[in-house]
Amino acid sequence: MGNDEKAGEMNRRVVYHFARKEKQLFDGLELIHRPKPNASPGHAIVRLTMRPVPPLDTFGHFSFESVEELRVNGIVPGCEGCGVVDEIGEGVTKWKKGDRVVPIHLLSKHFFGKGEGAWQDFMEFEEDELLLIPDTVSDEWACQLSNVWSTYILLSEEFPVPPGEYILQTGASSALGRQMIQYAKHLGIKTINAVRMEEQKEELKALGADEVINISKEDLRAKVMEITGGKGVHCAFDIVGGEISQIVAACVKDECSYVVLGEYGGHYVTISLDELYRKVRVMFINTDDTEAVKKNLLQTTNIVWRLLEDKVIQPQVRKKFALTEYEAAITEAKKPSTGGKVIIEN
Repeated sequence: MGNDEKAGEMNRRVVYHFARKEKQLFDGLELIHRPKPNASPGHAIVRLTMRPVPPLDTFGHFSFESVEELRVNGIVPGCEGCGVVDEIGEGVTKWKKGDRVVPIHLLSKHFFGKGEGAWQDFMEFEEDELLLIPDTVSDEWACQLSNVWSTYILLSEEFPVPPGEYILQTGASSALGRQMIQYAKHLGIKTINAVRMEEQKEELKALGADEVINISKEDLRAKVMEITGGKGVHCAFDIVGGEISQIVAACVKDECSYVVLGEYGGHYVTISLDELYRKVRVMFINTDDTEAVKKNLLQTTNIVWRLLEDKVIQPQVRKKFALTEYEAAITEAKKPSTGGKVIIEN
């Protein structure tokens, strides 16, 4: 099937295959074809149009109940995306064919279901698992909704920071980091942003970053204390973890929060007893709590769409690839982060 050919009754799927029976060992990726799914009662078939490629999709960390089933069918990557309603099942009243939608349970389907992710043409969803995309929001922005939602939840609900106070974030050149910079500026919150490449400094300052520290050349804690007059930051958001966690936690004010958002630098975080004595709160945001995700998302969807419509948050796109170019997309996504998300489109 050519790159531009419509899938028709076939569903192109990019899949991992297990190399052995252990759940975390894989034997590469390949593009396969399977019959297009039919909509069962209460469900809709969505034709995926755009899928961001976060580092999460390139690591191969999964938890599944039926390993043998997945050895046969493969695991489809992709925990974010958007698309168009292609078919509705019996009893569906909320949707019609052609509606632009964002599925809200891609993460749970991918990691805790049957390995169904967005790197395919068609997926089936329950009627209530879809959100309508406003006409004023592009697919390029809508497919990144999860990061926009996370940004809003972190700074406006979970860890509200008083205007004029500083936050610190690691991995600041990531898509989430860039959106945190934009939204913090809107709220009057000052940002200190840790990166590892000198060229990322001006890029992030152009987005509204107050301070950018190249931690490959500069002492992170010393710079943070210099910037804050020795007070430290009101909250630190760490998507890296590993060795840097102890330093990041040491930058937080007494009785304020160090928030773990990821583990790109290592599976463990280390906290000094000094921070525990100072009553620094160590928090982990568990985005795998799918019921909480669904509840909060439905409550805040209108606010989040408005942030995009008003261009308070403007998700960035680095480069786009066709579904058949998945290997090139992964290669690009693994490069040091500049310019926003890599996207796979149909």
